[in-house]
Amino acid sequence: MDEKKSRQYFLDQHRREVIWQILIPVIIGVMIMLALGLLSALSLQTGTDASVRWGHVAAIWLILPFFVIGTLLLFLLIGLILGVTKITETLPDYASIVQMYARILAQKTLVLANRSTRPVIIIHSVRASIKRFWLTLRILFLG
Repeated sequence: MDEKKSRQYFLDQHRREVIWQILIPVIIGVMIMLALGLLSALSLQTGTDASVRWGHVAAIWLILPFFVIGTLLLFLLIGLILGVTKITETLPDYASIVQMYARILAQKTLVLANRSTRPVIIIHSVRASIKRFWLTLRILFLG
């Protein structure tokens, strides 16, 4: 029975929170927008300078998001330019170090490759020399 009461209490609390945190702000926002629309419609009917003023206000509200985003993108671009400048100042030093180690590695790889293939090449060259020697002897004696 207590579980049912606590569940009902939480459901009532949730309902109240939905009303106060979601429905009332949305209703107030819609009412404000309707009031602004009605005010702008009424001000345009009078034919005074208020319509020009409301036109300027509307233009400001239309331009403002693009201005904010453009400003943020400008700061991002400035940061990227400074970062690339800093990288290009320090990169040649590190690139030359990397290139030096790459040359050392290539030289050591070449030395190891030559050492590993030298016995095979020696064996094949000795075998080819022996074959050629016997072929030369056969041609000399047999004609």
